[in-house]
Amino acid sequence: MRDRIRAAASGAAPAPADEALRLQPYRVRLILDAAATRIQAMTPHAPMTEACRFTEIQISTWDHHGVYNSVSVGRDITAALAVVQPLPLTGTRTQYAHAVRQLAHRATS
Repeated sequence: MRDRIRAAASGAAPAPADEALRLQPYRVRLILDAAATRIQAMTPHAPMTEACRFTEIQISTWDHHGVYNSVSVGRDITAALAVVQPLPLTGTRTQYAHAVRQLAHRATS
């Protein structure tokens, strides 16, 4: 909360990924690990796409929570997408899954 107040006072907002990881690092890491597994399992040599990233993060979040219509589900989907947003969608799904795992473990360690 203090970070948001300071950011508002300075005119700069904290990066969404930083905010997400600060609030729920363990859940985001679990969701990203599950999403990476799903991405890699689904046609591993196909090119990575935005639709694939969104779908697999959304499904992994639903699996983690066991429901799909909760406020925390929406927050976790948004948080996970914010964390992976800087990763370029280049290469195969296997390569992207590897990058997601590295990012999740580095960011939450």
